[in-house]
Amino acid sequence: VDNDWLAQFMDKARLVSDEKFRILWGNILAEECNHPDSIPKALLHIMEQMDKNMAEAFMKVGAFSIWYEHEGRRIYTPIIYGSALEEYYRNLGINYGDLVELQSVGLIEISFGFVDASFAHTPKVAPIIVHYHDQEYTIPNNTGEFKVGNVVYTNAGEALCRTITAQKIAGFLEERCIPFWEKDGR
Repeated sequence: VDNDWLAQFMDKARLVSDEKFRILWGNILAEECNHPDSIPKALLHIMEQMDKNMAEAFMKVGAFSIWYEHEGRRIYTPIIYGSALEEYYRNLGINYGDLVELQSVGLIEISFGFVDASFAHTPKVAPIIVHYHDQEYTIPNNTGEFKVGNVVYTNAGEALCRTITAQKIAGFLEERCIPFWEKDGR
């Protein structure tokens, strides 16, 4: 681990007293030790600013995240879409205010516009196979790109997503993601 990164980590993590936050900080350190240069210093600064509500909101976003392989590493992205946040997400605890707050600290980017505001990932591999916990799905009509909706992780957000254990939402892949990709998400 880079000495500067470790010094910054120790400086920011030393005053953490909440058990859940200590575990999260420990997961961040473990990720950096196991995969050097995988945790940006910006995430350490963001973590210092996070409170319990922000951490819980991020865990909820993480529950909507899939991953795919690209150039030998996992790329994580949330699948959150709809007009300013459909009832589906609200019923599962995600609200627009939480997303705005997570964007303000630099963990995600959001775009809810009048025109198709969906973000897309372009791994340029064939086939694109996405994973959601123990499930996998091959994107149909592979064009080397697939839409992910109105929310994407920043580098810091993706790094944090790799360190958490998000809850699996029953039926999410089958009922929400696959119909989106089959309809107009390619």
